[in-house]
Amino acid sequence: MGTNRFIVIFLCLLSAGCASIPKESPELSQEIGRRVAAMRTSHLKLLHKYFDLKRDKVNEIFDNEWIPAYAQSFFSQDQVANYWNKLVTEDDKEERVQFLTRLGPKMLADIQKKRAEYLKPLNTLENQIEDNLRSDYRQILAADNTLTSFLASSSKVAQNRDRYLDMFGIEQGKVNSYIDRIDKRSAQIMKAVKNANLN
Repeated sequence: MGTNRFIVIFLCLLSAGCASIPKESPELSQEIGRRVAAMRTSHLKLLHKYFDLKRDKVNEIFDNEWIPAYAQSFFSQDQVANYWNKLVTEDDKEERVQFLTRLGPKMLADIQKKRAEYLKPLNTLENQIEDNLRSDYRQILAADNTLTSFLASSSKVAQNRDRYLDMFGIEQGKVNSYIDRIDKRSAQIMKAVKNANLN
C-alpha cells in the first residue's frame, strides 16, 4: 500500500505539468507551422507583386514624360541642334545614321542611369521590407518549432504517465483527487504565510 501511495504521488507530480496537453497538440502545432510557412510565401509574393506594380507605374511615367523631355533637351543643345538641322537639310541619310549611332549609346546610357536612379528607392524599400518580413517569420517559425517540440515531449510524458497508471491499476480520478488535495493544501499554507506576515 505504501509503494502504491508513493507511485501515485510521483505520478501526480509528473502529471501536474502534462495533465491538460492533448495528444493531438503536437500535430496541431506542426500544422500551424506549415500554415505560417505558406503565409510567409504568399506574403512575400504579394510584396513583390505590389512593388512590381509600383515600378511599372514609375516606368510608364518615365517612358511617357521623362524620355521625351530628355530627348527634347538633348536635341535643343546648340551644337547638337545645328548639326542635326544640317543633316536634315542636306538629306544625307548615311551621315544621319552615323550621327545617331555615335550619340545613341550615350543617350541610352543616360536614360538607363536615370531610370535606375528613380527605381532605386523602391528597390531599396522592397529589400528592407522583405528582410524584416523574413526575420519576423523566422522568429515565429522558431517559436512554433520550440512549442511543437515541447508539446511532443509533454505528450509522450502524458502517455507514459497513463501507461504507468494502468500498469499499477491506479485510476486517473484518484490521481486528480490527490492533485486537488495538494492544490488545496498549498493554498492553505500560502494563506497562512501571508497572514503570518501581516501580524
